[in-house]
Amino acid sequence: MKHPGLAVLILTAGCGYSAGSLYDPAIRSVAVDVFRNETFRRDLELALTGKVVQQIRLRTPWRIANRGEADAFLTGRIVDVHEILLSKTPSDLNSESSVAVTVEAELVERGTGRVLRSVRRMSSEAFLLPRGESVTTALDRSLTDLAEDIVQGLEDWR
Repeated sequence: MKHPGLAVLILTAGCGYSAGSLYDPAIRSVAVDVFRNETFRRDLELALTGKVVQQIRLRTPWRIANRGEADAFLTGRIVDVHEILLSKTPSDLNSESSVAVTVEAELVERGTGRVLRSVRRMSSEAFLLPRGESVTTALDRSLTDLAEDIVQGLEDWR
């Protein structure tokens, strides 16, 4: 075939695929505020903020900047952390539990204060005490999932 690139273009043109970025091209830089933590679990806000920054760097074309220089800023809050006992051993010891974390985040245009994207996500992770897992390991997995979901929720679906 003389023009293999043309064949790819033709094949993908009708399939809903786009070669462009999934993120708003008007935004080139983002400031990420430390998430507010409205729960009694300490330091989750720092861990989640770090994971969100990491996902923005990995998955978007945006540069991380301070609030005064960024085109937009991301704010968020950890709304709820809930632990649920799933099963016990025959001797009445906890065997399996689950932890659920709920967060909200907004991407706001710096110049206008207009909310560009708003997301609310929940992640739940089970942990097995006999395998050496703990609420800490489950929370870490949940925060990683939430960071990925938040950044995916910032995609521009105009």
